[in-house]
Amino acid sequence: MKIGITGGIGSGKSTVTDYITEQGYQVFDADKIAHEIVMPDGRAIGRLVSAFGEDIVMKDGNLDRKALAAIVFSDKEKRKVLNDITHAEIRDIIMKGLENPQSDPVFADVPLLFETGFYKEVDRVWLVTAPEETRIRRVSERDGASSAEVKARIDSQMPESEKRALADRIINNDGSLAELYAQIDRLLEEING
Repeated sequence: MKIGITGGIGSGKSTVTDYITEQGYQVFDADKIAHEIVMPDGRAIGRLVSAFGEDIVMKDGNLDRKALAAIVFSDKEKRKVLNDITHAEIRDIIMKGLENPQSDPVFADVPLLFETGFYKEVDRVWLVTAPEETRIRRVSERDGASSAEVKARIDSQMPESEKRALADRIINNDGSLAELYAQIDRLLEEING
């Protein structure tokens, strides 16, 4: 069984997937894959250089994220090119992994699961949620961003009400870690019978 895990910024997806990994299940993490494919030897770096020029690569061969962000930030078409390149590579890597899983169930942590249509590739979707004020606080503490910046990032994402309507199970991450882990354990039991 293939399970997609998603949730808005600051919802606690990483905490959920870290726990699932600790329980011995395989988790494909779209954010980690996104980081790997733009490394000097990554699958996407050549295509990104072709699309955006040599200036997006630093002298050491690493992606200059600030330079790339400056190019795509205010240009919707260029941002689409970036997303088309990276999302295709991420999707390909995750799909190959899901086809040859090392655990059952196998999980895919995909922040834009619904937005990219990836939810159609999995059997079930678990949505990790938390109250907006909790999410703002978590991200502000983690990234050093202002509350207004985090709120803007949240507002730019698909509304949680729409995600709730599409999800098979909701994981409420607004209590203690023990409560969170108990919810995950119940969901795993439900699958494993």
